[in-house]
Amino acid sequence: MNLADQAIGSYSGLTLSERFYLWVRSRSCPLERVCAEVPASGRILDIGAGSGLLARMLAASAPQRLVLAIDPDPRKIQFARKGSPIANLILEHRDPARPMLGESFDCILLVDVLYLLPPSEQRSLLEAAARSLLAGGRIIVKTMDTRKRAKITWDRAQEYTSIRLIGLTKGLGTFHVAPDVMRGWLEGCGLAVREIPIDRGFVHPHLLFIGQHPVAVG
Repeated sequence: MNLADQAIGSYSGLTLSERFYLWVRSRSCPLERVCAEVPASGRILDIGAGSGLLARMLAASAPQRLVLAIDPDPRKIQFARKGSPIANLILEHRDPARPMLGESFDCILLVDVLYLLPPSEQRSLLEAAARSLLAGGRIIVKTMDTRKRAKITWDRAQEYTSIRLIGLTKGLGTFHVAPDVMRGWLEGCGLAVREIPIDRGFVHPHLLFIGQHPVAVG
């Protein structure tokens, strides 16, 4: 059993639609590939954690991580809390525009979150996240590669259904920015950036950015 299936098995009291959502999420997004880029220890912040599936995977697979998972939608946090308690996992309802509140983290994740905000707010959130990184820490952004036209068209159709028609995802719309723009924002925060395509075998154009904070010297 893989890490995602183990995490799904830890939820109880789910409706059929909630369980189906977790199953689809685990099959349509390379969550384990994202987990592989997260430090094995330290303070981890998952912004826009949704159902808590990724946060649960991160906490359960590495007890030395302290994972704080936040989401602006109280329904999603209620959903996330249907999973069995994990000592190193904290779930909180918070406004994503003010997620850090003076805290510092070794790793901050924004997985399929930024596109729900207008570009100016995306950049502001990235800048706030960068200010909350400890020396040597990293920001992990999972987004979609707008250069892959067929896949991004499919993704946009699915997101329109989720946001506009059934209200599954909370957001103002879809605001995917070009990879060069995302890279520029992260580099503008003083981060060294790696860009990793992780869409092979998936219908969505998954793209990972790793922004590394420089280690303090002296």
